[in-house]
Formats: sequence, C-alpha cells, structure tokens
Amino acid sequence: MQWTPDSVLALAPDSSSIKAAKKLLNMSKWSNIGASERAIWGECQGSGKKPYLTRIDLEDGPAFKCSCPSRKFPCKHGLALFLLRLEHPSSFNNSDAPDWVSEWLEDRTKRAQTQTKKAETKAKQEADPAAAAKRAEQRAAKVQAGLQELELWLHDLLRQGLANIQGRPYSFWDEIASRLVDAQASGLANRLRALGSLAAYGDRSLAYNNTDALLERLGQLHLLLEGYKRLDTLNPDLQADVKSLIGWTQDQKEVLKQDGVTDRWQVLGQMTSYESNLRTQRSWLRGEQSGEWGLVLEFSFGGKPFEYNLVPNTVFEGELVFFAGNAPKRALIKERQAVVALSELNAQDDILSATEGYANALACQPWLERYPMLLARVQPVPDPERWYVTDSTHRLPLVSRSKRIWSLLALSGGHAIDLFGEWSGRSLVPLAASVNGETLRLDV
Repeated sequence: MQWTPDSVLALAPDSSSIKAAKKLLNMSKWSNIGASERAIWGECQGSGKKPYLTRIDLEDGPAFKCSCPSRKFPCKHGLALFLLRLEHPSSFNNSDAPDWVSEWLEDRTKRAQTQTKKAETKAKQEADPAAAAKRAEQRAAKVQAGLQELELWLHDLLRQGLANIQGRPYSFWDEIASRLVDAQASGLANRLRALGSLAAYGDRSLAYNNTDALLERLGQLHLLLEGYKRLDTLNPDLQADVKSLIGWTQDQKEVLKQDGVTDRWQVLGQMTSYESNLRTQRSWLRGEQSGEWGLVLEFSFGGKPFEYNLVPNTVFEGELVFFAGNAPKRALIKERQAVVALSELNAQDDILSATEGYANALACQPWLERYPMLLARVQPVPDPERWYVTDSTHRLPLVSRSKRIWSLLALSGGHAIDLFGEWSGRSLVPLAASVNGETLRLDV
C-alpha cells in the first residue's frame, strides 16, 4: 500500500493522538532513527531520562510497538515516527536494526508462524464433513442447554422483581455470562455483561432512567430466546440475525466467495471502541448508485492496524459482499481501488423519511442497535433538557453529553447542513457533516 499522511493519521485512535503526534514532528526530538526493508525505528526523548523506543513493522500491518506507558494503539510516538518517515525519508538511514527492534520482529515472525500452523490444522479438521457435522451437533446441544439455563435465570429474576436490581454486584451478571461462554453462546454473554455494567454504572447517554433501560433490554433478551425456539419458522435473514446475536459466526471465506455489489462506496462515518488491548471499529459505507448500506466491522488486538485502513470521508470504487441477515448488513470489501476524497454528503432524507426507514428495519430485526441516518438540511438546536437536530417540521434528539455536539454546532454556525450519524432508537450520534462543499468528520 502507498502510505500518505492522511492514511497514517486515519490509524490514530482519536483526535487528541493526532494533535499530540504533530507536536513530535521535529527531528530534534528524535535520535537513532533508521529503516530496513521491513521496519522503521527511532528513539523519542520524553519527559524522563530514557527516550521512548518506538518501532513499526511495515511488512505485516503496519504494527506498532513503543516503550511509552500509553495504552493507545498506535501511540503518538508511533504516529509521529511514521509521519516523519514520509516527510523526511532521507533522514532514515538504511541499516541493520538494533537489538530491541530485531528481537521484536523475530518474536512477531514466530507468532505468525505458530498462527499459520494452527490455521492449517484447523482447516484440515474442518475439511472432514463427518467431524464437522459432529462438532455442529455438539455445539447446538451446548447452546440449547445454556439457553435453557438463561431462561430459568430470567424467570427467577423477574419473579423477585426489579426494585433492587441496580444494587446487585457485577458478579451477579458475570456468573451467568461466564456459563453462557462455556455454552458457546458468546453473543448472549456479551449482552449479560453489558446489562451488568448498565445496572452498576448507568449510562449517561440515556434519556430515560436505568430501570426502564434494564427492563427494555431484558425484554429483548427474552425475545431473542423465544426467537431461537422458533428458529425453523423464521425467514432466512432473521434466522441469520438470531444465530449471530446468540454467538454463531459466519465464515468470512465463504462470504467472500459470493457475488457482491460493485459501486462507488462512500465511507461516511466511523466509530472505534476500546476494551483492554482490543479495538473494535465500525465503518459505515454507502453505495452512490445502489443506495446500499454496508457496515464494515473490524477488530485489532495489541496495536495491530485494521485490515482495510478505511479513511472517513473518502470514496472508493469497489465491490462489497454482505453477510446474511437483515439490513443494514455487515459487509466485507472484496475489491477496492481509486480512493478519493468525498466532497459532499448529498443527503436527501428528511427526518420523517429517515425514521420511517428505521421503523421498517426495526420491524425486520427487533434487536437493531444502530441505524445509519443521512439527513438533509438539518440544524442543531437546544431546549432546556438537551440538544436536537431539526428540519422544517421534525426533530431528533442528539446523544447527551457528547463533545460531538459542540463540533457540530461550530461547523453549522446555526445554519442547516447535511448530516450523517448513527441512530440508536433513542438518540443520534453525529459522525460527519457537509459544509461549503466539503465533508468533515465530527470528532469526540
């Protein structure tokens, strides 16, 4: 891949990391910088006596490693080193890597070889249809037992009432979630743990109290269990949704074998979440001609970059293939070329038509958590309780206590603009806006 400053900055975990990295774009702050065919490295002087040892593996990734205490991946030192490589290539002398770089690269190579062997072993096991059928049967039995246990647990919980539910320790939720992991129903386990967090800490983005939110989500959980009981009676897309929410995954290799949709795909918005060393990134894509929505979901562990390196507010020509399920569907990029900047959002939906689209999607998939909305000519307005976006006749609440609201307000200047965001059913998270013929990302 041909790297540019914009594509490097797209790797940043947040806007503050970009600002911090730009402050380090001074060669006087760096020493012992170098490069090889595979990697680049350098030492950045921080506030302590010892410099931070920063290295980047360009062959597999890129992947970043730094001795600084930051938990962000990549950290500001990694971003700055990569940018310096692009801006001052002659300063990076080709040389043998120092021990602290070569040892890291060797360790990465060994881990990759181990993963390759495991993948080959798994592929051989899956090639045996009889063994695959037996494993599927065993898993189905485990899941069934786990769901029966969860159903009894839910009935006991509701019989006791929800009055003291917020006083329960997190272990109350984590215990049943762990049993669901053992039953190979990881999707349900994640929902139980999210309920535990909501009960313990609340969610300040909600516009209603936590007890109502807990009751609503427990109801969705019950509905999911009932849907699984009647799985054979559901249409194929809803079957796929139910199984995915419980914990089954669709084989990406099989998905990529399908015929896809070829179009000019706009990368309209992106959200990244963090949990320990795991990063999860959601990127919303929309076909200019087809009008199809695609949700590209990527995971990164230990600072490894995301596979597609999608940059918000760009457009590329390519082909997307879609997972089974109801819209908006998760997608994979089968082919991509000719990436250019996105000029305008060219939104056409007013708030009423956008919410009607959401209602139709919710009717097909009642556990829908996020829905893309591309709104034309809306403006942010306050009331005594919270902020909204409004068109000539209707309004939608914006997510509470978000810095994105101030970015949106500053960009709009009080005027109507085109806006893209994620709708949760309760509030809208603004992600991008078109201003004076240019589309801008709304950072946190």
